[in-house]
Amino acid sequence: MKGRFKSATGPRALVVWIGVAAITLIALLGFCNYLMNPLTFRVGALRKVAEVLNRGQNFALDDPNIDFRGIRREHIRLMSSAPDVLLFAGSRFEVATANTFPGRTFYNAFVHNDYFEDLLAVTALLEEADKLPKTLVLSARHLSFRPISDRETDEWRMFSPEYKRMAQHLEIPVAPALERFPVSHYQSMFSMEYLKHGIIMAMQKTALPYGATSQVDDPERDILHADGSLAFSKKHIGTFTPESARAEAAAQAKKLGKKKASLPTSDDVKSLEKLLRYLHAKGVQSVIAITPHHPAFWEGVANENYGRTLSELEARIKSIAINSNAVFVGSFDPQMAGCRESSFRDYIHLDEVCLKSIFAQIPPLVAAKD
Repeated sequence: MKGRFKSATGPRALVVWIGVAAITLIALLGFCNYLMNPLTFRVGALRKVAEVLNRGQNFALDDPNIDFRGIRREHIRLMSSAPDVLLFAGSRFEVATANTFPGRTFYNAFVHNDYFEDLLAVTALLEEADKLPKTLVLSARHLSFRPISDRETDEWRMFSPEYKRMAQHLEIPVAPALERFPVSHYQSMFSMEYLKHGIIMAMQKTALPYGATSQVDDPERDILHADGSLAFSKKHIGTFTPESARAEAAAQAKKLGKKKASLPTSDDVKSLEKLLRYLHAKGVQSVIAITPHHPAFWEGVANENYGRTLSELEARIKSIAINSNAVFVGSFDPQMAGCRESSFRDYIHLDEVCLKSIFAQIPPLVAAKD
């Protein structure tokens, strides 16, 4: 018996040591990613960016793919007063600067991959911080009402606490806890790709500093402005060409043409109406803005399922806005929105020229409400 016990402990001990080593390596990987990707994983680092912006300075970024929701949360809490106009939307609006609303204080609170839940979350955040603006520009996109189970991105879950509080306040159905928890965000902390990215960025920082800056643009670095907008580096802009934008637009049209855009359910309609009416009761003028797609994309899908459902989505959102004391501007159709092909860098992202055309549709008394 004693011999058998000793022989059994050898393999068991090996398994234990392998397990301990694996856990140690995984923990070390997570710790390294936590340290080397601060604007993705570290609340303190996000708060420092917000403090820079709140002082009226710009912030040079090594990579614009960061936790923008975390930055918006911290910055809105730090603001000394609410802006006249606050824009909350996805990256389609990221380049909109204060020049879009001259004579008014403006903040662009764009995030990446926005969904309907984000609209509830930012409303909670603004109200709790006593920063509800006079005019709140919100956006809807072709994926805003996609069912949670069908979504390919889940950054919206980073706003889960705010979303839950506002949904409960408005008596709107709340997604189950497991659907709200940002699992992939925490999983990415143990990603080798993030480690590789962090090492590359650390090596670059030895030659190119990042952080607070007075520059409004830069040859190498993307600049996050104090007004919340983003200016791409000249190097970054150089990767966009009319030819590449048209090619991507045509490819996306071919890929999506036979599919359908995500239309709001009856519950979605009621929820958005509740939100807009709630904001109206708070003295906030809401504006729902949608942005167009590249002309080549629109041409490719206009007579297909996707184009028809996009038009139906636009009509439904417009109806919701009108019935809820909100203003509706923009269109998925680039011609209706007043945007030229030269404004697009891919099939959905556009420049400030196009955005100004869309915002110009907002009645002056709304944008300049006192």
